[in-house]
Amino acid sequence: MFYESEVFKNFVRDAKAKIGEWQKRKVNFLIYGAGEHSAQLLKHIDMKEGFLGFIDKSEIKRREGFLGYKVYSPIQIVNRQSSIVNLGIIISSYEYQDAIYRGIKELETKGVEIVRLYKKGEKMEAFRGLYEGSRGQGVKGSSDFLLNPHTLESSNPSFPNRRIAVVDSFFSWPPTGGSAVDLMGLMNGLAEKGFEITFFLPLVEDELFFPAGLVNGNGDMKFKIVQMPIKLSQYNKLDFPKIISEAVDNYKPEFVFLGDMYSFKPYVAERLNKYKTIWRFYAYGLICPKCTLSNGDGGFCSNTYFDDMERCKNCIKDKLEAKADEPIYRELREADIFSGDYETLLKNGLEKAYFIVVYNNIQKEILSKFIRNTNIAVIPTGIDVAKFQVSDFDSEISTPGSETKTTILMNGRVSDPAKGFSTLHKAFLDLKEKHKNIRLLVTSKYDFKEEGIESTGWVPFDEIYRLYDFSDICVIPSKWEEPFGIVALEAMASGKPVVASRVGGLKDIVVDGETGFLVENGDVDGFTEKVALLIENKSLRAEMGMKGIERAREYEWEQVIDMYKEVFTF
Repeated sequence: MFYESEVFKNFVRDAKAKIGEWQKRKVNFLIYGAGEHSAQLLKHIDMKEGFLGFIDKSEIKRREGFLGYKVYSPIQIVNRQSSIVNLGIIISSYEYQDAIYRGIKELETKGVEIVRLYKKGEKMEAFRGLYEGSRGQGVKGSSDFLLNPHTLESSNPSFPNRRIAVVDSFFSWPPTGGSAVDLMGLMNGLAEKGFEITFFLPLVEDELFFPAGLVNGNGDMKFKIVQMPIKLSQYNKLDFPKIISEAVDNYKPEFVFLGDMYSFKPYVAERLNKYKTIWRFYAYGLICPKCTLSNGDGGFCSNTYFDDMERCKNCIKDKLEAKADEPIYRELREADIFSGDYETLLKNGLEKAYFIVVYNNIQKEILSKFIRNTNIAVIPTGIDVAKFQVSDFDSEISTPGSETKTTILMNGRVSDPAKGFSTLHKAFLDLKEKHKNIRLLVTSKYDFKEEGIESTGWVPFDEIYRLYDFSDICVIPSKWEEPFGIVALEAMASGKPVVASRVGGLKDIVVDGETGFLVENGDVDGFTEKVALLIENKSLRAEMGMKGIERAREYEWEQVIDMYKEVFTF
């Protein structure tokens, strides 16, 4: 565990020394970062005099506070500069220390001492220590284990047909996306049904994109973990599959479930073809080199890798050269995906697969067109509806001298054209002309100039339900064919109506006119009209919210796992 590593212990030691120095000099100080890292830090340090609270970009944390302390935005600290003399800031982040420092370093010239305590080179030391320090040891407070792949044995040898090896090279916990959340729910659900699950998780040495493969906190895992450090020099189509397959062979499973691996998946599948392999397509990986089936504007692209490989090659040529170090593009290059041999390997792997799991009918139709394998199942992700039933909180907020404000939420990457923020942005500006008391909440780090648009910053997974609790209407203006649409499911589980594009999995989840509205992709007027209808009619919002909860219950994990049971007993 990272918080038991020497690297973190050194951080705590240095933080204690710095805080002690500030307290002696009567220097007020703050901690930048209101998350798990800071929570672990405060377990070791007694905050006495001089501590003002935390700095964080999350609006939710600024409203609720953190660990009983006040949370400020970076802008608030800048604005209060003239009134604060002798101020210290400790950056409390392992992964983003340098990025945070670059974002606030201008304060250092104004009498503020900004402290970075992690030293260069410590990342890889911690990276290696995570594995070496935990081999064969149980994770405290959980039934999962970090195991040595060379000594791994089944704890249930009497039922080998219920033994599943799961392989995924981009999982991390806490999660950074819906794929990890889905995989966690699936593995826990299968374990609860009596399957023996062992998760083979590569920990790829990567200075730029660390921490893919890291597990900080157990997340109530009900499965075992085999965590395998892999050097960048081994991250290629020969060494990577060899390391994975040798570990899995020691386990001798009945099934191998292949999650996210981008372009290395066919190579891994080839080495593990003695087992019953299940391929999962969470997005459009392998069908589209960008994984999105989207064009340059974020809209739908009708071409696939199997249709016209050269067209795909031209589509990503500039990005492949400009972003060669990003995991997806690096792996495309290492896998040599634009060769005839790779296309043959991919098709053969898919046709020999025991089962293929996809998240919408678009994926199924594309695969069915090009491969001879009828064992393709559309299985959605699941959700724990109870987790999102947090309170009867009325999200309409009041400001002094004004009427209540209705909150519109977009939970998605506004920087990604495929997510369609440009459509919602135009619609919101139109809405503001008639509806003065509204605001738009977006999960971004941008500081918007327009009045009424507010950023939450990055919201941790264990606080995501609060986003919906603070909101009245959830808008999902995606331009691409969303593989599923977990945001819509979360919003409905929270009792919030959804206005979404009629694309991908969204058009299957949202029941038009009952749990919200479906609008044609990019239709600014359509989004404006439907959101306005919900702004003006609070009872309609409540009615759709209740129907949304009922709809979300159809996706409870219990029911989704029952679908997977059919796959693993086929």
